[in-house]
Amino acid sequence: MDNPSYSFLIDKTKLEEIVSFYKGNSSIPKNDYILFSYKDKNVAISIYKRKNPNEFTILFQGEKARKEALKNGFEVKDEMKTVNKTCPKAPIFSPQIGSDEVGTGDYFGPIIVAASFVSNITYPILKELGVTDSKLLNDKKIKEIGAKLINLVPYSELYLPQEKYNELSKIGLKINQIKAKMHNRVLLNLVKKYPNIPLKQDQFASAPLYYSYLSDEKEIASPIEFKTKGELFFPSVAAASIIARYSFLLKMERLNKAYDLSFPFGSGSKVDSFGKEFVKKYGEKELEKVAKLNFANTKKILI
Repeated sequence: MDNPSYSFLIDKTKLEEIVSFYKGNSSIPKNDYILFSYKDKNVAISIYKRKNPNEFTILFQGEKARKEALKNGFEVKDEMKTVNKTCPKAPIFSPQIGSDEVGTGDYFGPIIVAASFVSNITYPILKELGVTDSKLLNDKKIKEIGAKLINLVPYSELYLPQEKYNELSKIGLKINQIKAKMHNRVLLNLVKKYPNIPLKQDQFASAPLYYSYLSDEKEIASPIEFKTKGELFFPSVAAASIIARYSFLLKMERLNKAYDLSFPFGSGSKVDSFGKEFVKKYGEKELEKVAKLNFANTKKILI
């Protein structure tokens, strides 16, 4: 059973009061996002930065979390427990690096692959934020959580523009080959900073096939634990999926602004209709800059 955890918004005065009271047993924070850490056998207390420099979040965790929060003058209600069952949870959590991608099923827009490192310190905050598979969250929630995640967890991200994707496609690279290479790179970027941390990935190919896609790479991140719907099992993959989706949404907003249009997601009939109107207005050549041309949609659009 999870130990209870409670979080509260505090100001600078309360911050100084808490720090002064617990500083005798405090430890040096291991994350730039954390201002203060305290831990004993019954409770762990962490204070986190927020965008507003005059506001902070304090998190109480452990068997005596409720008692400690009450002792410090906070009003505690049962519904304030921050344990969120939507966050992927292994029986025993351990630090991990995980990767996921966005945009491979969308005719319009780029491909973005992200990897995130989730530690014992940041994992409880992911639960508090409601981190889960990005496909289970609407765009508003993605933006809300994504904006916080990029300032909370170390991450690596690769962005493949549509024109570059089309170039790779023309020389024979399949979409899963492209994905594998991008996943490998973002994982390597974090492995170099955080060595000996287990790697997780949302599975899109069997392990032998995945590694065969990387046969010409000089460095390969391994071993990796692959899992279908990995976002529902690994917090690091869930965080990466939200970061990637958040970046994808921002890229699509820029694309919309550039053409004064609202590009549809996916690759269904709505996309075909939109594509035909786009070509009428901007021409076939311009389609190369906004779409993945090897999708079946292209033939339907250019009929």
